[in-house]
Amino acid sequence: MLELSTKDREPPSLTERSGCSLSVLLIDASDDFAEFVNETSVLRPDVDFDVTHVHDLDAATVVLDRDGAERPDIVLLALDLPGHWGLDAALSALRVARGLPVIVLAGAGACGEVWKCTQFGVQAVVPREPHNPDMLVWAMDHAVDQHAVRASLERRIDELEASNNRFLSLVADNADAILVVDSIGIVRFVNPSAEALLGCTASYLLGKSFGVTLDGVTHAEIDLCTHPHRKQTTEIHVTRTLWDGRRAYIVTMRDITARKRSEKTLRLAKQSAEEANAMKSQFLANMSHELRTPLNGIIGFSEMMMMNIAGEISPSIYGTYVEDIHKSGQHLLSLINDLLDLAKAESGKQELAEQCFDIVALCEQECDLLAGQAAANGLALDVTPGAPSIWVTADERMIKQAILNLLSNALKFTPRGGNVALTVEHAEDGGVSLTVSDTGVGIPKDQIPRAFAGFVQIENGCRTGENAGSGLGLTLTKQFVEMHRGEISLESEVGVGTRVTIRLPRARTVGSAPAADNVVTMEPLRALGGR
Repeated sequence: MLELSTKDREPPSLTERSGCSLSVLLIDASDDFAEFVNETSVLRPDVDFDVTHVHDLDAATVVLDRDGAERPDIVLLALDLPGHWGLDAALSALRVARGLPVIVLAGAGACGEVWKCTQFGVQAVVPREPHNPDMLVWAMDHAVDQHAVRASLERRIDELEASNNRFLSLVADNADAILVVDSIGIVRFVNPSAEALLGCTASYLLGKSFGVTLDGVTHAEIDLCTHPHRKQTTEIHVTRTLWDGRRAYIVTMRDITARKRSEKTLRLAKQSAEEANAMKSQFLANMSHELRTPLNGIIGFSEMMMMNIAGEISPSIYGTYVEDIHKSGQHLLSLINDLLDLAKAESGKQELAEQCFDIVALCEQECDLLAGQAAANGLALDVTPGAPSIWVTADERMIKQAILNLLSNALKFTPRGGNVALTVEHAEDGGVSLTVSDTGVGIPKDQIPRAFAGFVQIENGCRTGENAGSGLGLTLTKQFVEMHRGEISLESEVGVGTRVTIRLPRARTVGSAPAADNVVTMEPLRALGGR
């Protein structure tokens, strides 16, 4: 049952208006009933009647056009008005009353007209004779109360219709297919997107079986065959609800055929790329082994010729050729070794040969190794240890190679008169930090992300045929550092210089120097190609 709050009932009933004023508009060509209404106000002191009497609809229109408190609360209408009579008078009064409750004063012989008036919105009927004050008050009370209920119901209906229209608009305009399926699997509602997805009209789908068990399902993917030569992959989401008071399911469906096709294409592409990368690594490893054998012969025999083991080389110009052959062979062997190391690192086959060593001594040794090259290029090369010794457990060959790569790059790309510095110290987290900084040409900001990519050579102002390398130095350095669970970062500014930092984790540090038997000394390594 609909319950109305006090605020929904406007105006309130007469019992609620006790001690208040009730403004009444009487439309009657005669003055007799007006006198009776005035007498009724005297007989009912609990209600303060304010009666306005007019003789025709034109005068009533003037009163009804007033705003606010000056507008009457209720209209009493006689059906025998000048220029209007019966039903015409009632309809005209209802039009000008604009929502106010109207009570018809029924005269003798007007039953048929009165009955028709109630069909068009008249709230009550009061006989003109005999005069009964209590009946008049009751009729006005009932009319006001009924009008309030009707007005409230109309407002509620308007609100429900607006809410329903908004809901239907949202459902109809939703790009996803939406269906309501009852507890036994029968379709009870579909939106236009569902018609388009399923290729059927709503009239055909309603009442049909959905065909998929929904108990316990929240998310699933199903294949739909809406056409003999077309299969769709559909993603569905299921939510429990009530439909006409009974358990049901809201099924949201979305065509993901294109997405699944793209995922399959990407998966196949990824698989193909991984296979191609594995083949490339295997090829590089195989070719590196095949090429190193003849190169070792070239380098070995050229060294023997340079040492004049079998006698002097004549003419002397051949000696220069032999030196060139030896230098080219060494460079080619270095490149092949780089490729072999990269192939092993990428394939995950390279393992750490961990030893305990003093990384400060290692840095000083590498700087001594490159001191002659730095002096020949007019560069200052310094090493700054943060402690007399820092012992770590790592693959010494890899760490040495990483440091040598960074120092070689710094020397290559720093103009004459510049500075290259190597700093080794304890990091804040207990690990080890190695930093190689230079005052070289620097790297453009847009090129920094490419610095660690294999076979990439950064474009800068110091690129020449002499110092252009294979582009594997930073790539291998990064691989070596990450194999030790470390990190490498690069900062650079064109015209200012470059700063590369290697950070080894705390787990790699050793509290004190190990026994002499555990210290391993490695031979100097080769310098790799440029950035």
